[in-house]
Amino acid sequence: MAAAYVVLRVFPREDDAFRSAVDAAIAWLRTTDQRLPADAIEAALRPVFPTAHVVEQSPLGRLAGPRVLYAYRDGSLMRID
Repeated sequence: MAAAYVVLRVFPREDDAFRSAVDAAIAWLRTTDQRLPADAIEAALRPVFPTAHVVEQSPLGRLAGPRVLYAYRDGSLMRID
């Protein structure tokens, strides 16, 4: 089975450590599950980033093109303190 083409949107964008962790989780998951389920990526991130949240773009937001995943280090785009 060919690897799924996925576009990642990682937030916060300037967090290189989180981006590296997301990339590493995806690389590891590709060895076991080519579908790259968002919940599996999230589970792989949680030991280091306990509030990480990964979601797939809603089908309503995508007319065509690759699958898009959003990875949030702090659980969402907006942080509420």
